[in-house]
Amino acid sequence: QKSNQISSVRDSIYNHEVALSGMKLNSVPEDIYSYATNIFKIDLSKNILPSIDLRFTEFESLGDLNLNDNKIQEIPEFFSNFKTLKTLSISKNNVKSILSLPLSLERLDLSWNRMGTFPNCLGNLKFLYFLELSGNGFQTTSIFPNSINELYLNDNKISTLDNNITELPNLEVLCIENNDLSIIPSILGFKDKIRTLKLEGNPQKMIRRQVLEKGTKSILEYLKSRHVV
Repeated sequence: QKSNQISSVRDSIYNHEVALSGMKLNSVPEDIYSYATNIFKIDLSKNILPSIDLRFTEFESLGDLNLNDNKIQEIPEFFSNFKTLKTLSISKNNVKSILSLPLSLERLDLSWNRMGTFPNCLGNLKFLYFLELSGNGFQTTSIFPNSINELYLNDNKISTLDNNITELPNLEVLCIENNDLSIIPSILGFKDKIRTLKLEGNPQKMIRRQVLEKGTKSILEYLKSRHVV
């Protein structure tokens, strides 16, 4: 099996990518680091990795890292050392704490982890436009960067849509299904850039099911009609 792993690394280096998904790895094969400076994309999803090794910082040109479906519990502080990482996928792990994130990130998927407490470092990611945080047990949110276009907060326990969401200037997609929202801010009706708004599965009674089922345009029009200055 080890020889197959090494062969996989060698075969994929031509495209500056390493694909080691679903190989039951509990550590990263040492051979991968021999090619560190030439690797732009790594897929280590569907393994059993318990942590992220410090040696990952050797991938100085890394742009895309997929660690979905592992056993990782923490995003370590040295992650801030990545200067070129634009896409980080770490869904379906056991992440409880985030000590740092690369400032270069544009896409971040942290869905279905065990964070509970909202990671405040997200507010520093000035290039981030895609953020997936579903299924983490969040009760509240914190500051988001103004660059956010797509925000996914499904299947949490969020009870309030604060200004840190409703005032995002570039927001186009907001999915916040299956939370604890009892009130939907009518100001959302004036967010002209929103093309997708998903609110199903909340205890709110302001917007009737018939309106929700008609889709985003009808929801926004209804919210605008209910707004009181």
